[in-house]
Amino acid sequence: MSRYAIANGNWSNPAIWDGGTLPLAGETVRPNNFTVTIDINTPANMTIRTNALAPAVQGGTFILNSGCVFNGDIYFDVTILNYTFPALSYSGIGIGQINGLLYCNSVYSGNRVVEFSGPGQLNINGNLTGLTNSSSRLINITGVTTGTLNLFGDIITFSNTTGITSTGTQPNINVIGNVIGNPGAAIGISVTSGISTINVTGSVIAGIGGGHGISLSTASTVNVTGNVTGSAATLTTYGIYCLGAANVTVNGTITAQNGAGVYVNNAINATINANGIVTGSSLNNGIYNNAGSTTFSGLLIQNGDFAAILSQRLIINSTNTISSKIRDNIGGFRYMYTAGIPLGNPAESDVRDSITYGPSNELTGTLIVPDPSDVRKSVPTDNTVGTAELTSDDLFAAIETSPHPIAVLIRNLATEQKVGAIVAAAVS
Repeated sequence: MSRYAIANGNWSNPAIWDGGTLPLAGETVRPNNFTVTIDINTPANMTIRTNALAPAVQGGTFILNSGCVFNGDIYFDVTILNYTFPALSYSGIGIGQINGLLYCNSVYSGNRVVEFSGPGQLNINGNLTGLTNSSSRLINITGVTTGTLNLFGDIITFSNTTGITSTGTQPNINVIGNVIGNPGAAIGISVTSGISTINVTGSVIAGIGGGHGISLSTASTVNVTGNVTGSAATLTTYGIYCLGAANVTVNGTITAQNGAGVYVNNAINATINANGIVTGSSLNNGIYNNAGSTTFSGLLIQNGDFAAILSQRLIINSTNTISSKIRDNIGGFRYMYTAGIPLGNPAESDVRDSITYGPSNELTGTLIVPDPSDVRKSVPTDNTVGTAELTSDDLFAAIETSPHPIAVLIRNLATEQKVGAIVAAAVS
């Protein structure tokens, strides 16, 4: 059922609604070119729309109060050129919450589904989705904003529609979900001014035609726990695009396709930290940071002519083991490793003493193997058996020649032959 406002005022006031009653769960509400302040938690499964449905006209806006929850989806679908109001705005000092999806269905530029401009916290539980070809923003962060936006859902942009645009002073943006750019400069997250801190737990994937996953025009900070992938179709569309001296950390894979996984514009001194597999393609680097500093730990893979990382300053994390796949001059690949990489080499205690081995002969065996002549006969040793054997002849020969006191005593023992010889000598 469709409901609409008939005056400015609070949601909780029945007098501002058609019919004089509050909207019920599952209903669609239109501001009808008025301003409605959401001052209570709304019923479940509501829908906000800003288009016209007679007798309601298009336009108007909702304002979410601090401490209140809107339970439902929000559509911006006004078809007025240069329209300036979002479907819903939040500027509170406390916590506001939206439990639903955000959609932009406008053909004009500059429109916003949700605008966040406060020092407080706005939590959104739902995906952000662009539906039409427009230069609009699903969420616009603006003003002297030091607050926190928490999005629990994916950002799935459409042609020219940006998921989150930030021009706020110093906001925090936390996304638990995937950030996906799409055709026609449909950027997942775009920071055009101010210093944002962005944390993404999920994948960041570029689209085509300028649809970067994340675009940074300032010295903002980005932390991604997940994979970052460049465009599959466009050389100049990147998973993360830095136009400012940003600080980017990726704990996951960074992969180039047609576009680089992370690309820093020339002459920009950005800092990139890559903890995982970085892969270059036949068309682009996994990380391109021509004037900045890149620190990495993990595996570098060069699958084509472009190196996994191109950086003015390339730093290996000393606490981690590194391996690299690099193209050689005849079109093949060579592998480089640091000590400690698990390559299937035997333990040093299992390799003969003083034998060096490993990819770069950096390992030395410590196993002492006795000579077979020093091992009891038939006992396995090395790749043979021992040959040491003590015979009766060996024993008697030792007694005859040994200076050991016991051997001397045995040699001097009285025997029948010795006694007979002594008696015979005495009586002769």
